[in-house]
Parts: sequence; structure tokens; C-alpha cells
Amino acid sequence: MWDINATPKEGRIIDAQTIFTGHTSVVEDVSWHPLHESIFGSVADDKKLMIWDTRSGCTTRPSHTVDSHLAEVNCLSFNPFSEYILATGSADRTVALWDLRSLQMKLHSFESHKDEIFSGPMVTTS
Repeated sequence: MWDINATPKEGRIIDAQTIFTGHTSVVEDVSWHPLHESIFGSVADDKKLMIWDTRSGCTTRPSHTVDSHLAEVNCLSFNPFSEYILATGSADRTVALWDLRSLQMKLHSFESHKDEIFSGPMVTTS
């Protein structure tokens, strides 16, 4: 985590303020919760979704860890209109929908993609 208002020590490089170390493989995406400034999620090639709460003070163990997909997890997106819903996209060609109140099981899995999912912000249609 970086403080973008910090003064660089050398040149234009800002040192990390805090490093979170829960994943065992390459982290593919990190996203802050749009309504709760202390909560963020991360996904990685270890196939895990991790939910972090900066208020806990723990940088080595997330608040929640979920074995979320059968292959690498490439992206996540919090729903800006529902504080409990988020989606993850994976190399297994699925998008999983999750409820933060109960992460033991996916709400739904969308399995119609022909290739792996790399991005997918939550959007609404009218």
C-alpha cells in the first residue's frame, strides 16, 4: 500500500507504506471496496480470493480466504450498488458471484465464456 501524498525519497519513487503477503503466487488484481475504505480484495494465480481489512493491523493473514476457481483468478470487482456483492473472473473461463457475508459458497457461476476472463467491472443495465 502506498501513500500517494508522500514525498518521494529519491527521484519520483515512493516507498510502500505497507506490504500485504497472503498469496503464494502472482497477484493478478487488487480492488478497494467502493463503500468501505478499509476493505480491499485481492486475487492471484494461487486460485484464491482474499478479503483484507486494514483495521485489523495484520498484513500476513487476510480476514477471509476463499479457494475461488479451478484455475488462476485474474480479476475482481466489487458491486458499487450492493455493499456485499463482488465478482471474480478466472482462467477457468468462469465469472463467480460472491456475497461477502457468506463466502463459503458462490452465489452463482457464469460458465459461457470461450476464453479466460481478464477484467470485468460491475455494470448495470436498464
